[in-house]
Amino acid sequence: MNGSGSTHRRLADTHGTTSMSQILVSVILPTCNRAGLLQRCLRSLTAQDFPQDHFEIIIVDDGSTDGTREDVKKIMQGIDRPVIRYIYQSRGGPGAARNAGIRDAHGDILAFTEDDVVVEKDWLRNALPYFEDKTIGGVEGLTLEEGGGRLLSLPSLYHGYIPCNIFYRKEVVQTIGGFDSQFFDPALQLYFREDGDLGFRVLKSGWRIVFAENVRVSHPRLFQKTSDIASFLRRYYFDPLLFKKHPEHYKRMIEVKRIGPLTIRRPIHLLAAINVTSLVLSIFFLIFPSFLILPSIGAYLISLAGFVYKFTFPDFHLIRRYGFFPVLVAAVRAPFVYLYWMTKGSIRFRSLPWF
Repeated sequence: MNGSGSTHRRLADTHGTTSMSQILVSVILPTCNRAGLLQRCLRSLTAQDFPQDHFEIIIVDDGSTDGTREDVKKIMQGIDRPVIRYIYQSRGGPGAARNAGIRDAHGDILAFTEDDVVVEKDWLRNALPYFEDKTIGGVEGLTLEEGGGRLLSLPSLYHGYIPCNIFYRKEVVQTIGGFDSQFFDPALQLYFREDGDLGFRVLKSGWRIVFAENVRVSHPRLFQKTSDIASFLRRYYFDPLLFKKHPEHYKRMIEVKRIGPLTIRRPIHLLAAINVTSLVLSIFFLIFPSFLILPSIGAYLISLAGFVYKFTFPDFHLIRRYGFFPVLVAAVRAPFVYLYWMTKGSIRFRSLPWF
């Protein structure tokens, strides 16, 4: 498995009397400087309606400096079962952290989640039966936004392989080499698409990945602040790398959305291209007057509205919290942020996933 090469320190191997041969599922939980959220996630995991001696929780601390280690130690002292283990590594990114958990896992099934997630009580119990089908290598569950609806306002028609709610057979992940640490840049402190890369490699190796709507977790809103929009768009730096490794899967499956009868591929890419092109044309036609100025301005305003919709729908939380103007400013910047980081990634990885 691709890793960071970091040294790992384990706080405690086991507690209680559970035999490692009894463990069916290893829950792998990477974390970094989110001790408060981690405690909430652990409470939901230890409350599973699933035999407590049949699963383990492996916490992989990716270089936290906020007292995570001490908090985990206190939690472990108060819990007999399930087995909880803690691994510390210097900052290597979430892919390397998950690989460390995979190496330490005793279960035949790997359950991946994240420290800001709350899993439903029947999360493990509902996921395991899918693996009775020996052709299934992975199961992706339904990720909901805290408070109810789907995390994504426009769900993808294909799997997202979101690592806060996905299960894989350990033999499959080990065979294909685990997560690719190329999808983390320590200098930029960016990561993205390592989940899609793993999913595509599972498919290429001949296994199926199915979607399970009854395997549910809750995730915080993706955009808590207007600045989160630019932070999110920076991550598209890694799209050229994913395209380079899996061009056909990328073109066919990445961010395919359904809007009414329309199927739209990569709407952010489309919106950004329309937005910048129509803005340039509008400026050109202001300098050199033409009847085409009205269609150009119209296209710009429609694409801008698309960005506002994308980052504020369904309840327009950001607008209600910060007002319309800050959200508008963030939406005006968004296509330029996206195109800058896509271009930067295309140069870095020598790949052009533009069309």
